[in-house]
Amino acid sequence: MGLDPMHTKLAVVGDVNRNGSIVLAATPPLKTLGVKKMARLYEIPQRKDILVVNPIMSTYIKCSNYITKLALQYVPIEDFHQYSIDEFLLDVTDSIHLFASDPYEFALKLKREIYEHT
Repeated sequence: MGLDPMHTKLAVVGDVNRNGSIVLAATPPLKTLGVKKMARLYEIPQRKDILVVNPIMSTYIKCSNYITKLALQYVPIEDFHQYSIDEFLLDVTDSIHLFASDPYEFALKLKREIYEHT
């Protein structure tokens, strides 16, 4: 689709054909309208500027795997702690000095790299 999630009112729901379907993800602009993750499809205002779509799990998994590979360029596998398909923690204690002067700079660098490559 090529939509910018920072400027698009978009909800990803389990099944667009089921009114009681759960919102799996909502972009920040949609959240400003009060639509949150785990809301129901029928709670989303019916407006032309709001997009409601089904998830494309193959794309989601592909992006998750790619981001994991990026993260593993910064830490060894034992310092990578994955909790779910879209959540992980990095222990950068022993490697941060190789990439940044402080944790904030490191976080910005990783964030920028993820944004530029996904």
